[in-house]
Amino acid sequence: MKHFLHSLLAVTLLLTGSLTWAQGQQEWIESAPAEQGMNAELLAQLRQRLESSAPHIRSVLVVRNDRLVFEYYGQGLGRTDLHVVNSVTKSVLSSLVGIALREKLINDLDQKIRTWLPEALAPDADPKARNITLRHLLTMTAGFDWDEQARDTCFAARTASCDRFNDRGDPLNFALRRPVTSEPGTVFRYDSHSSQLLSVILSRATGMSAAKFAEKHLAPALGVTRYQWASDAQGHSRGGFGLQLTARDMAKFGALYLHGGRWAGQQVIPADFAEASVRQQSTGGYPWPAWARYGYQWWVLPDPGGPASYAANGLGGQYIYVVPSSELVVVITSRPDERRDTAGIVREYVLPALRPRQP
Repeated sequence: MKHFLHSLLAVTLLLTGSLTWAQGQQEWIESAPAEQGMNAELLAQLRQRLESSAPHIRSVLVVRNDRLVFEYYGQGLGRTDLHVVNSVTKSVLSSLVGIALREKLINDLDQKIRTWLPEALAPDADPKARNITLRHLLTMTAGFDWDEQARDTCFAARTASCDRFNDRGDPLNFALRRPVTSEPGTVFRYDSHSSQLLSVILSRATGMSAAKFAEKHLAPALGVTRYQWASDAQGHSRGGFGLQLTARDMAKFGALYLHGGRWAGQQVIPADFAEASVRQQSTGGYPWPAWARYGYQWWVLPDPGGPASYAANGLGGQYIYVVPSSELVVVITSRPDERRDTAGIVREYVLPALRPRQP
């Protein structure tokens, strides 16, 4: 019955014209804000603010009903420029895990990581590490003793004590040799090294780096032709950061999840995996407020001050922000070294623009 209802909904949306991607379109169609039920005056005020007092902002895009209604670039940038997205990389990596499941290169999220990482069985690894699963890594509940906030603060201050956070060019062994101080699956700790373990597992399961796997299975499906993905000294794509994308392609990635893993009429990510990715899987914590939750490398935001949403978020104000009830995708990129809160753009301008201003 559930599959029947989903099919009926898809047909209904196609007939009403709101599922524009079902026709095979891969690039954005621009539209006036008012045509998509948005307040053009508020968006014009946003543009004025960005131009006059936000030199740290690199780009802001707003997509409503699969139409690009607002596009801004600062610092002399344009639509073909790449942006350092930092931890947005984690959400893209998660999508590749979903594709590996589709391709049957990974069988089950509850498989133990030792299947691909025999290093977890090494004598100097914590014995609890052998019980960590893919699901634990995806949900940041692996249990490793790690404090990402302390690391971020230390690197921002550039103090000598940061050496204790240095993976010394070998992220895999650094990650696996940390103590496991919580039973896997029980405690959320934001941990970029868990994402790196996912990247290595993906490489070993697929026989290629995450970047190469994306080049084969994700980028062509979305019409993405320009991106960069940094790798470590062993040739593994960086799992927690390292990706650079255009703002328009970031918006495509958000719309991919908005439509349950579908793009241009193709089911790119399994629908059940896409849905679970943006649903609460663990409690969440730093770097988001206490009300935020966590899915599969996505932030799930049951914000008491706004509509339910989810976000891919990177250090320094990089966002892909999705509001399903409003068919809304917002992309923000910023200078990573500024570390300012750019989410205020969504709260102060974009969400209010969904409600026409009263005369």
